[in-house]
Amino acid sequence: MPSFNFEEFIKSPEYLDLKDGVYRRIIKEGQKIIDGIASGKFKEGIGMWGIGSGKSFLAEALSVWYVHYLLCFKNPSKNFGLTDDKPIAVVNMSTSATQAKNVIFAGVRRLIEKSPFFMQFQPDVLQTEIRFKIKNIALYCGNSQETMPLGYNVIFASLDEADWFLDNEFKSIAEDVYHTLKNRIASRFGLKGFIFTISAPRYEGGFISKLYQTLKDSADVYCTYFKTWKVKDREKMEPETFNFVVERDKDGKALKVWHDIPVDFLKASEENPEKFMRDFGARPSLALEAFDRDSTIIERNIAAREAPLNDDGSFKDWFWGDREDHFIHVDLAKNKDACGFAMGRLDGFDDKNQPKVFIDLLMQIKADQNEEIQFARIRDLIYSLAGRRFNIKKVSFDGWQSVDMIQILKTNGIDAETLSVDKNTQAYDTMKAMLHTQRFDCYFHPVLQKEYRMLELIKAKKVDHPPGGSKDVSDAVAGVCWHIGKNESRDSFDRFAKTAKKGFSKPSILNQDF
Repeated sequence: MPSFNFEEFIKSPEYLDLKDGVYRRIIKEGQKIIDGIASGKFKEGIGMWGIGSGKSFLAEALSVWYVHYLLCFKNPSKNFGLTDDKPIAVVNMSTSATQAKNVIFAGVRRLIEKSPFFMQFQPDVLQTEIRFKIKNIALYCGNSQETMPLGYNVIFASLDEADWFLDNEFKSIAEDVYHTLKNRIASRFGLKGFIFTISAPRYEGGFISKLYQTLKDSADVYCTYFKTWKVKDREKMEPETFNFVVERDKDGKALKVWHDIPVDFLKASEENPEKFMRDFGARPSLALEAFDRDSTIIERNIAAREAPLNDDGSFKDWFWGDREDHFIHVDLAKNKDACGFAMGRLDGFDDKNQPKVFIDLLMQIKADQNEEIQFARIRDLIYSLAGRRFNIKKVSFDGWQSVDMIQILKTNGIDAETLSVDKNTQAYDTMKAMLHTQRFDCYFHPVLQKEYRMLELIKAKKVDHPPGGSKDVSDAVAGVCWHIGKNESRDSFDRFAKTAKKGFSKPSILNQDF
C-alpha cells in the first residue's frame, strides 16, 4: 500500500530517509497536496514562492512520491485502463538542459538510489530518465527548451521555476509548456492526473503571477504564496529582525511594510530592494533588472498642470507656442500599430548650469484596428504644431522606415534626423539624470508612468521593456531629453532670451499658421 503520510515518506528509512533535513513548511504543504490528490479534491497545484524556500525540493519529492504511488499497483497501466505499450510517466520539467540534468535529475537520482523501496524494483538509470520496467513506469526530467516527452502517458508533471522557462530568444514559453502537459494529462487520465507549477515570479503579469491570480480562489486547485523566510524553519535563521518598506506614495510615506524579516536578508534588501522583493519576497517586479530602481521617480516629477489634449485627441484652445525652440522625437512600435510622440523644450538651467526639460506634448498614437500607423498622420501633426507657433528646431525618428519622412520634412524646412535610443543607454541616462535632479517637468500621462517603471537594463548596454510590455512613449520622451541635454547650453538660452525681446520673423513653414 502507498504511504499517504508525506512526513513518513520523507523521513522513513524505507523511503527517502531524510530525517530532519527538510523544512517543516515543506512537509506541511506536501501533505496538503497529497491529501488533495488522494481525495480527488486537487487536480492542479500552484506555488509562487521565493528563492531558497525549498520549492525545487518539493517538486522533486512530489515527483518521487508519485512514482512510489504508481509502483504500489500490481499493474499500473491496467489500473488506469491503459494498454501497456507505453509507460506511465511522471515528468519534472526544469528551465534548461543543464538545470534538468545537473540539478533536478541529480537530486531525484540520489533520492531513488538511497531508497530501499525504489531499489527493490531494479530501476534503469539513464541520462535524464529512470525507468521501472517491471511496472512500465518512467520518471522523466526534461527542460523547457526541448520537445515534451513524446509517447508517454503523463499522469503527473511538475514545472519547476516555470516563470523562467525561456526559448533561445529569451521569450517566455511557460504557457505553452503548461498547456501541453496539462492537456496530455487530461487526455489520458482525466481528473486522476495532477500538474504542479511552482516558481519565483519574474514580472508583474508574468506567467506564474497570472496563473496564481486566476486560480487562487479555485476549490480544486492547491494555490499558495510564500516569502522565503515564511518557509524556512525560524530557528535556522538569526533571531534579530528588520522591517522593509515595500511601497511609498509620491511624498515618501510608507503604504505597505513587511514586518519581522530575519536579518539574514538585510544585506540583500539594502543592495537591491527590487530584486530582494522579487526573489525573496515572491513579489513580481516591474522589471527583471530595473533601469531605474526608484519606482516612484516619475510620479514625483509629475507637474500639476493640464494635459493639452481633449478627449477626442484635438488640441485644447490654449495650447499655443511662443516661438521657443522645440524638439520632437517619434518612436514607432516594432509591429507598427502604435507610436510614441513627444515634444519638449529647454526650461532654463539649475544652479549647476544643467539644462532642464519641459515636455509640452506627449502622445501614444494608435493605428486603426488591423492597420499600421500612417506617416502622413505624423507629418500632419508636426505641421499642425508648427502652425501653432511652436518653433520646431529638430524632429528625430527611431529609424523604422523614416528616410522618406525625413526627406519630406527637410523639404518643408524642418530639420529631421534618425535617433535610436536603443543602441545604447545615453538617451535614457539623460532622462534619468533629469528626473533625479528635479530638471524634468511633465504632465501626467498613464502610459509614460507605466512604461518607465517597467524599463529593464539589459547587460548594462541597452534599455528594453519586459515581455508583453512597451516603451514607445518613454522612448519618445528620452529622445527629447537627449536633444535638450545635447544641444542646449547657457549661451544658446541667453541668445534666445535676447532674440525673444526683439521679436521673431517668419522665414519658413515653421512659422506659418495652418
